[in-house]
Amino acid sequence: MRQEWLAQKFCQPVWEMVLEEAYLKRELKADTFYENRQRWTSASWIAPGWEWVDPLKEAQAAEVGLRNGIVTYSDLYAQDGKDWEECFEQRKREQEKMKKLGIEVQDANKTKDTQKNTGQEIEEDPAGGKNANGNAGRD
Repeated sequence: MRQEWLAQKFCQPVWEMVLEEAYLKRELKADTFYENRQRWTSASWIAPGWEWVDPLKEAQAAEVGLRNGIVTYSDLYAQDGKDWEECFEQRKREQEKMKKLGIEVQDANKTKDTQKNTGQEIEEDPAGGKNANGNAGRD
């Protein structure tokens, strides 16, 4: 709630004033600034994310949410205080650099298929929990 207040009542008005001043000083070339003020000054304010309580469950929930169309990449990245487009661009740069250096780029889907094809059963504890290795109990 406080983050929303900060974005709406402080960040956005200050941003609008900065852009208006830049326009008036002719530092911002925007012939239609006042006619399209909303368009010129609109911004998406993303607050810092919160720490995970259970990273594995969070990741699984995100995967299910994406698959079922309940959430978008924009939603998920915003939860961590990140911009999804910037993250996708960075990810692409990293993958291209890894390929250039001859480093194998891991594909999440390949990893899942590999686990499925091992024929190894995953043991569960009575409460239904599994650790990161797919085993019941602690590592």
